[in-house]
Amino acid sequence: MEALNGANFVITAFKIDGYEPCTVTDVEIPSQSGLRQTIADTLGIGGIIRALRTIPLLWSVCEDMMVACPDSTLLQYVNPMAMNVWAIHKKYPEIKVVGLCHSIQHTATALCIDFGIGESNLKYKVAGINHIAFFLELEEAFDDGSYRNLYPALQDGYKHGRLPTDASAQNPRCKNIVRYEMLKRLGYFVTESSEHFAEYVPWFIKRDCDDLIEQFKIPLDKYQTRCRQAIERWSDEQLALEDNMDFSAAPRVEYASDIMDSFLHT
Repeated sequence: MEALNGANFVITAFKIDGYEPCTVTDVEIPSQSGLRQTIADTLGIGGIIRALRTIPLLWSVCEDMMVACPDSTLLQYVNPMAMNVWAIHKKYPEIKVVGLCHSIQHTATALCIDFGIGESNLKYKVAGINHIAFFLELEEAFDDGSYRNLYPALQDGYKHGRLPTDASAQNPRCKNIVRYEMLKRLGYFVTESSEHFAEYVPWFIKRDCDDLIEQFKIPLDKYQTRCRQAIERWSDEQLALEDNMDFSAAPRVEYASDIMDSFLHT
C-alpha cells in the first residue's frame, strides 16, 4: 500500500507460483486428457487455471489502488491478459487499466529480418495493442520520402516458399508458419507469434491431427524448456549482481514508458 501512495501509474508484472509446480501442471494435466497446448498461459484450460490463481492478487492490487491512488492508470502485463483485464473491469470499473504485451514490436523485428530491411525503415499501422492485433498497413520507407507496400511481397513470398525465412525464427522452437498461413486466409498479418496463435484458434491443434502439427511445425509442450532457460539466466544475473555487476538501463521496446510519457505530456 505505501508504495502506491500518490502514484500516477501502477505496473503489474508477476507470475503466481512460478514454473513449478504451476506452469508444469498447466500443461501436463490437460495433455493427459488429450488437450494439447503450446504455451498455455493466455486462454484454454491452462489460461483459465492461471487466471484463477492470478485474478485474486490483481484484485488485491486494485483494492489498494482505490485507497492509495484512485486516479492512477494501471499498466497490466500479467497473463492471461484478456481474462485479467476483464476481471479488473468487472470488479473495479473505476480503475483505468491498459493490457500490454510486446508482440507488435517483436513481430516488426521478425518482418524486418524476413525482408532484409532496417527497423527504422518499417512503417506500419496496427489494429490493437495486445494479443491478436493485425497490421492494417505495412510499408517500407525510403530516404526520398516514398513508400512501398510490403503486403504483395509478403503474400508472394509465402506462396512461393521464400517466407518465412529461417532467420526470422527468433523463437528457435517454432518456424513461424502459422501466421503466414493466416495471412493467406485473412489478408492481414497477425502480431501474435505462430507458437501462441496456434492455440488461440481451433484450426491447428486438434485431436489426432499430427499431420497439421508437422505441416505447420507447431511446438507442443516446449514452453517448459523456455521457462527453464529463463530461470537459469535469472540465476546467472543474480550472481552477477551480487558480484557488483555494472547495471545500466537501456531503452527497450515496451509500450509502458511511452504511454506514461504521453499521459504526462499531452
